[in-house]
Amino acid sequence: MDLRPVARETLATSVMKQLLEYIRDRPVEPGEALPSQDKLAAQLRVSRPILREAMQGLASLGLLEIRPGSGCYVRQPEAPAGVEALLGAYTHEAAIEVLEARLAIEVEAAGLAAARRTAGDLERLGAILERIRVGVEQAASTVEVTSEFHEALMQAAHNAVLARLGRLLRQPIRIGTLRIEHAMPEAMEHEYDHHRVIFEAIAAADADRARRVMREHLTIAHGREHLIALRHQALLAPDQHQGGLPAASP
Repeated sequence: MDLRPVARETLATSVMKQLLEYIRDRPVEPGEALPSQDKLAAQLRVSRPILREAMQGLASLGLLEIRPGSGCYVRQPEAPAGVEALLGAYTHEAAIEVLEARLAIEVEAAGLAAARRTAGDLERLGAILERIRVGVEQAASTVEVTSEFHEALMQAAHNAVLARLGRLLRQPIRIGTLRIEHAMPEAMEHEYDHHRVIFEAIAAADADRARRVMREHLTIAHGREHLIALRHQALLAPDQHQGGLPAASP
């Protein structure tokens, strides 16, 4: 199949979906390289940063492998069932909705965890926190381990509904962290400190402080997400004056 220009209203998601179709319909074998970023960006009529965001999204789902200095390679040509439903979670609008939900849920969960945590809860959270420290120290991705920390915190609240919500939120948290990690890698060096103050408040059984630092943590993430959107708008602005596709209606 031929790649075609994508609608601007859901740019990164549209690129991901078209790349999935391209991989499926050729078909492309595992280990096979995709065309160069320049070629793909020209066919899709998107900027290279937007194309890279889409590729990074598919890589996080285990479908592509990005080899710096070499190119982008197919890891798994057959997408898992329901993967298209996940792609929408990589948009700015979806990320903001997840953060709003997290503010409503995790702030109170942090307070309950401070009041109800057990020695076992603290041991688990402390072990996860140490893995975050090591990841930051080694400049490695902390996407998986930070999402694990937040799920463990929800379980430490000892509320069955919150525990289920923690499991439900793990994938959206992972996706949101991944967006920030790819777009603002410099921000990830603070991940250990942000989670350490949350852990310390819970360990001190200080419910008010736990709520406050969790709210601060999520508010920072909210601000980063808006900054990512502004950066993308700035990257797209020049294209809008070069005779590209007209903006689609919302």
